[in-house]
Amino acid sequence: MKDENGNIIRTEQGNIKRWEEYFSKLLNEENERLIRGDGDANQGAVLQISRIEVQQAPKKMKNGKATGPDGIPIEAWKAMGEEGIDMLWMLMRKVMDEENIPTDGIFCLRQTMEKYREKQKVLHMLFIDLEKAYDRVPGQEVWRCMRKRGLTEKYLRMIQETYKTVTTKVRCTVGMTDGFEVKVGLHQGSALSPILFNVVMDVMTEEVREEPPWCILYADYIVLVAETKQELQRKMEGWRTAMESRGQKISRKKTEYFTTDTERKQQSTIKIDGLNLKRVDHFKYLGAMVEEDGNMGREIKHRIRRGWNNWRKVSGVICDKRVPVKLKGWMVGVTKMDCIRNNYIRGSLKIIEISKNVQESRLPWYGLRRNEDHVGRQTMEMEIEGNRPRGRPETRWKDVVQKDMREKHLDEAEALDRALEMATPGEKVLKAAHRSGNSCNAVGAKLHWSIPLLWIHQLRGERQPAAWAAS
Repeated sequence: MKDENGNIIRTEQGNIKRWEEYFSKLLNEENERLIRGDGDANQGAVLQISRIEVQQAPKKMKNGKATGPDGIPIEAWKAMGEEGIDMLWMLMRKVMDEENIPTDGIFCLRQTMEKYREKQKVLHMLFIDLEKAYDRVPGQEVWRCMRKRGLTEKYLRMIQETYKTVTTKVRCTVGMTDGFEVKVGLHQGSALSPILFNVVMDVMTEEVREEPPWCILYADYIVLVAETKQELQRKMEGWRTAMESRGQKISRKKTEYFTTDTERKQQSTIKIDGLNLKRVDHFKYLGAMVEEDGNMGREIKHRIRRGWNNWRKVSGVICDKRVPVKLKGWMVGVTKMDCIRNNYIRGSLKIIEISKNVQESRLPWYGLRRNEDHVGRQTMEMEIEGNRPRGRPETRWKDVVQKDMREKHLDEAEALDRALEMATPGEKVLKAAHRSGNSCNAVGAKLHWSIPLLWIHQLRGERQPAAWAAS
C-alpha cells in the first residue's frame, strides 16, 4: 500500500492509518452543487409501529450478514422468538416516541430496439454512470427532496437522527482503524438507503426526465434514448445540469455511448465538457447484455458461463461417490448405463424441459403487462413509422408470444386471467386491481407444470416398459 505521495507503507499501523484517511476523505467529500434550503416541513398524523411489522421484519432478513457496532447478528434475534420480538417492538416504540435512535427496464429497451430495427431506423443511447452515487448525496438535498414529496416531519426527524454524529471503522487485513466521522452520503448496507436514494433521484430529475422508453431510470442505472445523436447530446446536457447542480456527478470515464447503427455510418460520439465519451457495441445493463445488432449471443454465453461456474461449485459434492444419495436430496441415482431418456427423468423430478419452462414464464409475464398504464404495454404497442425490409421478416418477441397463445389455445384476456390465477400470494392483489380498473403493475408469476410419470426407482431393471413404448 502507498501513501498520498506514492511512497510504500511498510508498517501495519501505517496501513491502518492510510485506510482511515482514504475512507474518511471518501465519505466526507461533496461534489460542487448549488446550495438550497431543506424545504418546508410537512406536519401530519403518524401511525404507531405495530407488533406485526416488527415480527415480519426479521423473517425477511438473511442469515450470515455482518453485524453492526452492537455485534448482535440477526440469527440471535430470530432465536429469541417472541421474547426478542417484544424487546424490539418496545425499542421501536421508544424510538418513535422520543425521536432518538440508540431495491422492466431491459424489456423496454430491447422492445424499442426491436421496433426501430424492424423499420430500418437507428437509435442512439447513453448509459450514464454516476461517480460514487450513494457516497456523494448531500444530506441537505435528502431532507429537501423528502419534504417535497410530502414526508411527515416526525418521520423526517427520526431519519435525520440516524445521520447525526455517525462514525464508522474500516476492517482490513492488518487490523481495525480508529473510528472517524461520516458527514456525507447515504448509509452503506441500510435498508432505508435505496428508498432515500430513489426519492432524491425522483426529485432531482423531474424537470428533465421523460417517459419510457426515452428515459429508463432504475436507481442509479440511467439510460437516455433518442432518434438522433443531436437530440441525445441535448438530453445529456440537461441531465448533467440537473444532476451536477445538486451534488451528483456524471462520470466522464464510465458513461458510454451506444447506437444501433451497425453500418457505422456515424463515427462520432457524444461529448461532455468537450471530452468524447467512449462508444461501445454492447453494454451490460441491469445484469443483461444489450448488443447493437439486437442479438443475444453474448447474453446467452454469459448465462451459460454463470451456470457452469455454479455447477463447478457443487460438482465436487454431487459427483463424490462417498456422499450418500439421500444427502444430495434431488438426485435419483440414475446413470447413463440405465439408458433412461431425459424426459422420463425430468418427469420423476417434476421438472419440465427448459423451452417449456420459458414459455410458461413468458405467457403470464405478458398477461400481467396488458394493462393500459403499464410501461411494458406502452412499449409493445408503440408504432414506428417506416417500412420493413424486403424478404422474410425477423421473428419479433410479440410473434413468439402469439405462437405460445395459439399452442395453449388462449386469447389475450385469458392470458391475463391465467396469470392472475397463478400469481403468488403477494400478487393476488393484482386481480382486485385489474377488476377495479386500477394499475396492475407487477412481475408475472412463474408457472410450473409437473409431468405425471412413474418414479425412476420403480422402473429400474426394465429397459423399455410397454407404457413408455406406447407413449
